[in-house]
Amino acid sequence: MREFQFDVRLTLRAPVLSQASGARAYGVDTAGLRDSSNLPALPGSLIRGNLRHAWKALRENFPGRNEIPSEDETKAWFGAESETGTDDEPCRGWARFAEYWTVDKRTVEQRKDKGVRHRIERNQEKGAVESGSLQVIESPFSTGESVVYSGWIRAWCRDAAEADRLAQWIRKGLEYVPALGALKGAGFGRVLKVEVSHQPVPSSPGAASSVDPKVTAFGIVLTLDRPFCFARSHPPDSNRYESEDFIPGGASKGAIARRLRQSARDTGPLDHPAFPLLCQYFDVLRFTHAFPAMAANTVRPVMPPLSLMIGPKDATPDPPDNLYDVALRDGPGLIHNRAPAFSMDWKDKHFGMAYEKCGWGKPPERCLIIRTEINPKTGTAFKNKLFATECVTPDGHRWLANVDLSKVAENDRKQIIEELEKLLAAGLDRLGKTEAETKKIEILPGCPAPALHSYPLIHNGLAVVTLQSAARLSCPTRGGSCRPMTRSVCLKHIKMPGRSFPATAKPITAWNWCASLPGSNWWAAITSGGASSTTKLPTIRRYSPCPAACLYCGPSTNRQRKRNSRGGCKAACPSSPPRREAKTGAGRLIWPPMVTVRSPSISSCTGI
Repeated sequence: MREFQFDVRLTLRAPVLSQASGARAYGVDTAGLRDSSNLPALPGSLIRGNLRHAWKALRENFPGRNEIPSEDETKAWFGAESETGTDDEPCRGWARFAEYWTVDKRTVEQRKDKGVRHRIERNQEKGAVESGSLQVIESPFSTGESVVYSGWIRAWCRDAAEADRLAQWIRKGLEYVPALGALKGAGFGRVLKVEVSHQPVPSSPGAASSVDPKVTAFGIVLTLDRPFCFARSHPPDSNRYESEDFIPGGASKGAIARRLRQSARDTGPLDHPAFPLLCQYFDVLRFTHAFPAMAANTVRPVMPPLSLMIGPKDATPDPPDNLYDVALRDGPGLIHNRAPAFSMDWKDKHFGMAYEKCGWGKPPERCLIIRTEINPKTGTAFKNKLFATECVTPDGHRWLANVDLSKVAENDRKQIIEELEKLLAAGLDRLGKTEAETKKIEILPGCPAPALHSYPLIHNGLAVVTLQSAARLSCPTRGGSCRPMTRSVCLKHIKMPGRSFPATAKPITAWNWCASLPGSNWWAAITSGGASSTTKLPTIRRYSPCPAACLYCGPSTNRQRKRNSRGGCKAACPSSPPRREAKTGAGRLIWPPMVTVRSPSISSCTGI
């Protein structure tokens, strides 16, 4: 397998329009899409969709021509919708398209008199302009002008012959497309010429290692080429996806796994002859979430703990707000004779104070990308296919993560580090819904310094643990010992894999589980073993109300559910509240989350 790059030049006849969300200037009704350099552009998804439709039309119009890419080949190259029963597992294609296909700077005209054009709708009876039907369209090119858009397609091919065939059908498919973009029926975006060239993608040699082979962890810094979206939880019927600010560690590890399969077409176990130890130890490698930091900063942010409160800075009549960490208070109380506020009562400025203190600084900008599906027969948008993606813009930021090698044999760490550096030199791709790629990956000799340092680990037998990623809980009846906690402050999110069902329905085969969210605090009582005991994460004694259709308790009405939340749920239920006679909590950690341990050696109420 070898990765090839196909460079494509599309010559279109102006005017050309690919609509952007929002207006670019005051008084413009329809704005044209532009890239980060403010050049007119066509989205790569538009090129991929038109190629897909062109190949389908060629098969229908010329049946029996076996050289035309088949339907299965089309799905393999360009991807397809997730199949039913796969839990929405993405079915991505082998080919990757550039985010934007742009015009060369020298061809962009700067004349203001040709910056916009106007369209109207005429009343059929009166022959006059219909009221309110004037449309102002951004148009940087003169009518009839030839405009060249350039972009690339990358794909894994078995050999040069397959690459030649793919290049041929990319050219034929785009030549079959009559026009690209919006308002094609009005003469916009006529395709005049298609040029395709291809060559193998050169391999990137790894740089000299700067990581000490004796370390158990080191840092990586990711710089991305486009906005990305790792969607937060949302209703199943929602057509809007809102991204997290961070890059999940699982996404980074998954991108590395694709590289280890030698190509995007392999589906078997990891087995790459150039990375033997990396394949062998891949399951025990751990990649933390990559948190954002300003471009010149190498300090990694931390999640604000839920033990933070906003209170008055002093006892004056109108004091300014101040942050306090009340992790060590034994009970409720006042600060300067006034009631403090937890995060659920904060305003935007208070969240800004907490995140700034924890090293987050100015958050990355966000942009809205709107997409829809086009009907190949009519050339218009399908109904109910519009969706919006709120993405994080990477400009001015980098993302910092840690790579944990603690479970790799000490004798093999040097080679593992060398293999990782060689693989990361080629970059990572297909990150998130926008299939973002890394422009640059830096490898740090050690882990990036956290914005807030931990105190000495153990003090008087206690340690305060703050989650940096979500932790999943399991039922104690499924094995594992539990140790008591002194107390905890946790936010939890109920999730249920598989389809949901109403409260009156018969329970299906599923498992309710509870995830403690980042920032949750646990007060761990260390009984033996010293500092090393904290590596065994303790039990949580915090519980969530029994859901409407619990597998242990069966379907219940709202009134029964309220009673369950006060203690009526069965003892074996993972959502059950604690019993007085219980000596252990109802949940234990079943995977190691990212944690920050804070010692209670500070005062019981500390301003930060």
